[in-house]
Amino acid sequence: MDASLESAPRWSVRANLVTREVGGQAFILMPDSTMHILENPSAVFLFAALQAAAESGVSTMELVAALTERFEVDPERAKEDVGRFVQDLESLKILIVAP
Repeated sequence: MDASLESAPRWSVRANLVTREVGGQAFILMPDSTMHILENPSAVFLFAALQAAAESGVSTMELVAALTERFEVDPERAKEDVGRFVQDLESLKILIVAP
C-alpha cells in the first residue's frame, strides 16, 4: 500500500453532536447550539458515510470512492469536492481525526 495512504488521516464525526436527517437534509446541532444544515444530496450522503464509520473513521479516498460509486461524478472532481467538504467540516469542528 502507498505510504501516503497509510498515513492519511481517518475522519470521524465528533461524538457530542446531535444529528438528524430529515427530508433529504442533514441537520447538525453543535454543543454551543449552532445549527448547520447540509442540503446537497452528495454532502448528505458523505456525512452519512462519516457517521456510519463511527470511531474507526473513514479516509478521504474512501469517501471519494463511495461518492463516485453512488453518483455519476468524475474521480478527479470527486477528489476535489470531498477534500473541500472534509476541510469545511473540520474547520467547523464537526469532523475530527479518528483516534
